[in-house]
Amino acid sequence: GSLDEVFGLRSANGEVLTRLGLNRLKRRDGDKPVFLFIFYMDPHWEFVPPAPYDRKYSQDGRLPPIGIWKKKANEVPQEMRARTVDAYDAEIAFCDHAVSNLISQIAASPRGDKTIFAVMGDHGEGFWERGYGSHGNNLYDDELAVPLIIRPPRGDGSYKPGAVVKGTVGAIDVAPTILDLAGVGIPDVWEGISRKSLLRGGTVADAKVVSETRIAPEQGWMRSVRTNRWKIIAVEPFESPCEVYDLVADPGETHNLADGQGGLPSGIEDLVPLLKPLGDK
Repeated sequence: GSLDEVFGLRSANGEVLTRLGLNRLKRRDGDKPVFLFIFYMDPHWEFVPPAPYDRKYSQDGRLPPIGIWKKKANEVPQEMRARTVDAYDAEIAFCDHAVSNLISQIAASPRGDKTIFAVMGDHGEGFWERGYGSHGNNLYDDELAVPLIIRPPRGDGSYKPGAVVKGTVGAIDVAPTILDLAGVGIPDVWEGISRKSLLRGGTVADAKVVSETRIAPEQGWMRSVRTNRWKIIAVEPFESPCEVYDLVADPGETHNLADGQGGLPSGIEDLVPLLKPLGDK
């Protein structure tokens, strides 16, 4: 839900965060390394895009009702779903403008050529396709697939601008990749690995990405393992998957291949142990 409801806090919009970030950099010595993390909250509930973005996708500028994300699918007409998606898209466009402003100003500064830029979404969003609005209700790609863009420092020219990487990587790999690009050692206890080599383009063939959610009380604790082909999902105690999807044949994750009798498709046996949290046996 909104930060107001969940934490009793209010969030600044993207333009304000960009200004604060740029001001912070101006106060730092230009020769010293600095790490700047900005969490843009605009494409989060409630969707209230500022003008003129409120009319970017909606001609009348009418926004969805506050709290609509709490309603079940049968309570939200198709017209209101469409209006909610329009408001979400408008928030993304506004956030894109704010992030672009941040990047362009840093890139034009003395720090620009040495700066690593990493832009990543924190989660996707559900719009009642599976019965619920908001996020955290499931571990389908609707909510797990997020944008990830990394621009390394402009250096020897060996990186390929605009390279699109095929295959699956996890958010757990972002921090090791940034440290590797910065020439900083990666702690041995970290599970993620550097993906620096992929910034020249390529395909990830071997990644096994683990995700989990505990947000929805009615669902309980859920964990998933995803590869380029398979997605398996389990609930506590994570002995065996309750859902299995062949993402090549069924990218929409609509046909569950788990039969409930313990029978599993060939090729996922080595994924099942990864459903257990670390420390569990």
